[in-house]
Formats: sequence, C-alpha cells, structure tokens
Amino acid sequence: RGANLALRPEHLPDELFVAGAHLHLSGYALLDAETRPVGLAALALAAARGMTRSVDACSAGPLERCGAATFLGWVDGVDLVLANEEEAAVLAPAGAPAGPEGVARALARHAEAVVLTLGAAGALYLGADGRIVTAPGRDVDVVDTTGAGDAFTGAFLAAWLTGAPPGTALDAGVETAAGVVSSLGARAWR
Repeated sequence: RGANLALRPEHLPDELFVAGAHLHLSGYALLDAETRPVGLAALALAAARGMTRSVDACSAGPLERCGAATFLGWVDGVDLVLANEEEAAVLAPAGAPAGPEGVARALARHAEAVVLTLGAAGALYLGADGRIVTAPGRDVDVVDTTGAGDAFTGAFLAAWLTGAPPGTALDAGVETAAGVVSSLGARAWR
C-alpha cells in the first residue's frame, strides 16, 4: 500500500482501460483517503470503457471506520464484490438475514455477483440470477493464513474471467487458498 499513496487519477494508464478487459480493485484503495480518488477514478473509467469490475472488501476494521453505506456507495454497480465472513458482516445492513446466503443476498443489491470466502467452510457465489453455488473447504493443517484471501481472489478471478462456471472458479480459489495456509508466509505453494 505504501507506494500506492503517490498514485493519482492522472497516473491511470489509458491504454489498459479498454472494452472487454477487467479491473480488479483492492478495497484498500478506497478505504485510504489518500488513494480513494484514484480508486474511484479507476472504477469510473473502467465502467465508461465497458470493462467488467470487481472489488475486494479487504479488511473489516477499516470498513467499520468507513461505514458500510459509504463503501457500498463507492462500489455500487460493480460486477463482483468479494468479501470474507467478517467483512461481509460489516457490510450487511442491519436486519439482513443471518448466515452467508442472507448476507450475500443483501450485498447483491450493490453488485451483479457476490463471492464470500468462508474459511474452513469453503466459499459461496451468488450470481445475478440469484443462484447460489458453493465450494467446500479443504481439510488442511493451517500454518499461516497470510495471503490466503489474495490467493483465493487471484485464482478465482483467473478462472472466472476465462469463462469457467462459478463452481469451478470457487474450487480454484479454495484449492489455492488451502495451499497457501498450509505453509508459512504468503508465497506460492506449487
């Protein structure tokens, strides 16, 4: 995040914002006042250019400080929101049905699709059609969770953006995250 503090909207590389491409934005870019302008500009430019967009909620503490309504206003209309259980609980409005499905449905008011990572329980995808798809967790010895969320997101998006069905993309994410938590440090496990 440190190097990103110097980013400004004018630094966005115009040639990367093209129809058919995808923008994935870390929620940290929105949760930090210094980088928020470039994060919002990237989301707007991607939408204007006909790109798909995904946002990872990133961290429950900063989301609580920011406020769910504010964050969801920034990401409203994106193609995909990704969150873990703790982040999703912060983002879900008061009175939202309990449990992952209820929380996902509440978040779906702001995105075409929602992915929730559920730790050892796996992951859940709620599509624009309202259909829920799940992937089970993997039975692994957890050594270190550092980087597991990012590993899940990268593997999920790599599959999903190439047309894999949601279940296949979830499995790719869960499998990759399980490998990451099985070793010390946020590093590739293959």
